[in-house]
Amino acid sequence: MTVAPAAPTSHASLLDKAQNVRKPGFFFFGANRRSGTTWLTTMLNSHPEVMIRNEGWFLNEHGCSIEQWLDDEVFHKWAELPAAQGGWLREIPVEDAWTIATRAMMEALMREAAARTPWKKLSNLKVIGDKTTTFFCTKSELLHRLFPEAKFIHMVRDGRDVVVSDMFLKFRYKDFGFAGAGDEARAAAQRAYGYFVEKKCEPQPLLSEGAIRTLAGTWVESIRGGARARELFGENYLEVRYEDLLADPWKVKDVFAFLGVSTGEKLVQDCIDRNTFEKQAGGRKPGQDDPTHPSRKGISGDWRNYFTADDVRIFKEVAGRELVELGYERDDAWTQHPPAHATA
Repeated sequence: MTVAPAAPTSHASLLDKAQNVRKPGFFFFGANRRSGTTWLTTMLNSHPEVMIRNEGWFLNEHGCSIEQWLDDEVFHKWAELPAAQGGWLREIPVEDAWTIATRAMMEALMREAAARTPWKKLSNLKVIGDKTTTFFCTKSELLHRLFPEAKFIHMVRDGRDVVVSDMFLKFRYKDFGFAGAGDEARAAAQRAYGYFVEKKCEPQPLLSEGAIRTLAGTWVESIRGGARARELFGENYLEVRYEDLLADPWKVKDVFAFLGVSTGEKLVQDCIDRNTFEKQAGGRKPGQDDPTHPSRKGISGDWRNYFTADDVRIFKEVAGRELVELGYERDDAWTQHPPAHATA
């Protein structure tokens, strides 16, 4: 007997299944890049009730952010028609209609992606979300307008370590440019790459003034945006410190509790064990670095191995206030005894 092949799953039925994800079915994850966000993301994805995609860039500064998906002129032209005003928009203000339509696009894509993900059992999922660094912070007001009930997780790391790690991330992609910093910053980055990655030249400082101003400036923008997100999201805002998670990975249990998913000890331990630095880094121990690996070193305080006295001065100028406000330093006394320049 010939068995007929099963009919393909329809788009509509997939969306129906995706509705099993309860509302609010989203959480948003904002931080500066190189703050341990990828590590936390992998632990969250190891939880059967959570699905998070990495760097979806629904919000961005590249001319294709979610608020640009609708043609604003065309949308308002329709909204001004008497038929629209007297019909679907009879009880809905135009700006509310824009918000509803924009949210719906993002929401439908995320739910559909959850329905189609082969490595997740849809019936187990309780929350789905996206981890996009920086932009969820800098556009937190837009995010709150679209998803006021969403969970916002802000992962914070010492900005000096972020600058160092971010520089090595640029080396990974051979990206030597810094917006607005000019040719000298690019040339300095290429020289640093030659020393720290290729090991082919005389010792070089890791960071130029242009590099620090750009990378520290981005960190400051994320920190300020995160502070605004705290005001907007209230009890739906959670700050996670990279250094705290590094010292005690069991703090991920607090993140699970915040999201309203299971926090059983065996489950939490499994999520931790599956995502240790050694497993992410191909067997290396924390502190053993690979300059272009996504999991480069896995420690805190690494800035002391790279900052020069000039680096300290420039970082203080750009981001010293935020460093103290976050408690990474009690005051500016740290600038009086900067670490020796280490190039090894």
